[in-house]
Amino acid sequence: GRRTTLPFLPSPDGIQARAWRYRLRDYVVILNSKPDLKLKVPAEILGGDWRPLFERRRDPKELLDQVGASWFLPPYRVLVFESRMRLFGG
Repeated sequence: GRRTTLPFLPSPDGIQARAWRYRLRDYVVILNSKPDLKLKVPAEILGGDWRPLFERRRDPKELLDQVGASWFLPPYRVLVFESRMRLFGG
């Protein structure tokens, strides 16, 4: 695939992420490389337009830790997301 923009604004102190487009779908990989810190996951990746790959659960919130109204990626955790098909860019 080819690199594309992330569906959320990156934060220098937040999760690390990269995005690609391949065959009408976008793919986003997020990771937390911090050994002892949970990092907040952007709400944009938790909506119905994205589903986690290579996981038993399809609801991304079931793979994260909730604190209040926010969702956090545990230390050393990596998630790969696939978008719905995008026929006209987007």
